[in-house]
Amino acid sequence: MIKFLKLLFGTTVATSVATHLIQKKKQPLKKFQAIYNGKFEITHPLTHKTNLIHITQNLDFVINHKHVDGEIIEINERHLLFRDALGFQIEIVTKNNRPDLFIDEIDQVQMPMLEI
Repeated sequence: MIKFLKLLFGTTVATSVATHLIQKKKQPLKKFQAIYNGKFEITHPLTHKTNLIHITQNLDFVINHKHVDGEIIEINERHLLFRDALGFQIEIVTKNNRPDLFIDEIDQVQMPMLEI
């Protein structure tokens, strides 16, 4: 019986710790939702192609109505750094607590973000 109680207590503690760590990781993202959430338009300076960028409430990236798989690797009030599934990075730089510049690692260009 004592072994069962020790096992039960150990499992409960491990579950509590894991839950706390998961919630702690999600919590910092929540505080930045108001800054980054929105729909934006960017225009490539060389090709003059316009793209629609939607940063969802959950801070997912949707570009031209297509979800982009990846992860946020750094976020604060000044910038958001997103790495897509292929390893390329997108940086969003803020101004006055709103996205201002979209920096694409592939093309190495900065594009102003216009909120729509």
